[in-house]
Amino acid sequence: MAHQLSSRHEDLIERIIEIGDYADADQVIGEALRHLEEREQRSTRLRAAIAVGDAAIARGDVVDWTPTLHAEILREAKEAAKAGKKPKADVCP
Repeated sequence: MAHQLSSRHEDLIERIIEIGDYADADQVIGEALRHLEEREQRSTRLRAAIAVGDAAIARGDVVDWTPTLHAEILREAKEAAKAGKKPKADVCP
């Protein structure tokens, strides 16, 4: 697939190559595409999580958000972090 880049994008790629982290335009574009793919994967996971939440709400399977619940979630997260447990990907930015 051939594509003509705008002069603005060509200039940006050239500046990135000049910094020295990438040898050529193919590497720059490859890295950009990897980031786009990662973003799309995160979006897909988020949409799936939202669908699960919407289904739970539709079933009435919900818990009221309270200061006590918030404190309990924070406490559990801190304990898990101290134990070296990593959070699930769907709760990380």
